[in-house]
Amino acid sequence: MTKKRIYLSILILGFCILWIYLFFYKNYSNAGIFKNVTERDGYTLNLIKDKEAVEFYIKPEWILINGDSEKKYALELTSNNNTNIMLDNVLNRGDDIYFNFETTYNMNYHKGSFMYNLVINENGSFTSFSSHTDYYFYNNNHEIIDVGHQTGQGPGSSFGFAIDSEDYDLIKDGFYVSYSGFHLYEYYKN
Repeated sequence: MTKKRIYLSILILGFCILWIYLFFYKNYSNAGIFKNVTERDGYTLNLIKDKEAVEFYIKPEWILINGDSEKKYALELTSNNNTNIMLDNVLNRGDDIYFNFETTYNMNYHKGSFMYNLVINENGSFTSFSSHTDYYFYNNNHEIIDVGHQTGQGPGSSFGFAIDSEDYDLIKDGFYVSYSGFHLYEYYKN
């Protein structure tokens, strides 16, 4: 076999491996299935419930009270309807502490459910109805604490809130968050 044929064989094999990888990624990975479901590409998607709430706890050691700093965590706080809520990072900006959360999904190829904090429209676009009223904060005695009127959403289904520095004493021992900004969806393969 000549060197030219060997290189050509390796190149063809490389393209075949790449094509197989891309095919499986697009159709069978969590990201691929999620994209196909939300774009309704081979799937039927139905909104089941608005204002699906999740509750999770922020431990005291995750709260950066002293000084300007940022810490990345990637900690799973809770899981519900094949949706994992992750504490992504906490940022002390001097006058407040910002908590940022990401979502990951455990998508099933044939059918399933998930929560998303945007409305997925029929045409493939997304609509946000995010509000600070989607958040409730509780101390360790489950008493409501009035903090966190700064909220944010995006990119994708990430979300977050800030707690002002004058409220640090209310959260320093840890606190519970109830977030009702999710919409519950179900899907199935056509």
